[in-house]
Amino acid sequence: MRPQGLSLFLAASSLSLPFSTPAQQTDAVIVTASRFPEKALSAPIGMTIINERQIRESAALDLPGLLAQEAGFIVRDSTGSPDRQVDLRGFGAAADQNSVVLINGRRLNEIELVSVRWSSIPLESVERIEILRGSGAVLYGSGATGGTINIITRGATPGETRATLRASNGSLGARELGGGISAANEQLGVALRFNDQSADNYRLNNRFVQKNVDGELRLFG
Repeated sequence: MRPQGLSLFLAASSLSLPFSTPAQQTDAVIVTASRFPEKALSAPIGMTIINERQIRESAALDLPGLLAQEAGFIVRDSTGSPDRQVDLRGFGAAADQNSVVLINGRRLNEIELVSVRWSSIPLESVERIEILRGSGAVLYGSGATGGTINIITRGATPGETRATLRASNGSLGARELGGGISAANEQLGVALRFNDQSADNYRLNNRFVQKNVDGELRLFG
C-alpha cells in the first residue's frame, strides 16, 4: 500500500512535494527482454529495473542524471543542454548509435547523429526504467548493440489521486519547475505533467530554454 499523506524530500537543491492516496501495488511487468509482458523472475535475460521508489530517492533532476548512477553508464555533457549523451557499455563518441531508447516500447532514437531528447520526458512522468545490457538487435533492430533502455511512463491508476511538484535553482541562471497531477475512477483516468527548464550556461549565446507538457487519457476495461 502506498503511504498516505504529505512527504517532503530535499536533495541537490531540489524540492519535491509528492502526495497520493492509497493504491494497490502490483508486480512489475517486464516487456523489454522479450517484447511480451511477463514477470521479472520469468524473463529469459537479466534486467536492471529502476522503480518508482528508486527514482524518487535518487535526487536526480533528469533522466541522464538518473542513469548515470547505474553501473555501465557514462554520461557526457558537450553542449551545455540537458540532452546529454548517455553511453551504455562504453561506445564513446558512437554511443548514440549503439543504444536504443524506448518510451513505452516505442523507439525514441532519431535516425541521425544526435542524442535522445531526454529533456522532453519529465522525470515526474516516469514509473520505471527497464535496462537490457548487451545486444538487442534481434528484437529492436539496428543501433541496439550496446543495449536497450525502455522508459515506462506513469499513467493514472483506478481509485488513485496523485500530485507532484518539484523545483530547483542553481548557478549560471539555472532553474527548473516540474510537476504533475493524475486522477482516475473505475472507467476513466487522466494524467497531466509539465516541466520548465532554463539556464544561461557557461558560454556566451548558449542560453537554454525548454518547456514540456504531456498528458494521457486511459480507458479501463
